[in-house]
Amino acid sequence: PDVGWLQAALQTFVELLMDLSLVAALLATVARLSRYQQTATALLATDALISSIGLPPLQLLAGYGAGAVAALLWLALLGWHVAIMAHILRHALSQPLGVGFAVVVLYTLVSFQTLAFLFPTPT
Repeated sequence: PDVGWLQAALQTFVELLMDLSLVAALLATVARLSRYQQTATALLATDALISSIGLPPLQLLAGYGAGAVAALLWLALLGWHVAIMAHILRHALSQPLGVGFAVVVLYTLVSFQTLAFLFPTPT
């Protein structure tokens, strides 16, 4: 649903704040804050790229076309995004890929729930 530019900007700001906080907290945990700028840049650039690629499937899911195909495309992009983020975090934290994957999956779930709580879908 169309929520207007102000709410969209606020949602984007909250997600940006959560992303940057996650990177800082994780890197501080493993004493690698010197990698903050590089890690944050990689994660935000990846998010921007995947988000721009994901706009057409999301528009289709919004009721403008083939729902099943759009849902599969969106899920494939989500999986690709998780894999890329896990790879970035794995290197930033100097941990195995499984650790990066677990962090990203947990963060994604928490992020979706937080945004849904703060910005409920209008009915």
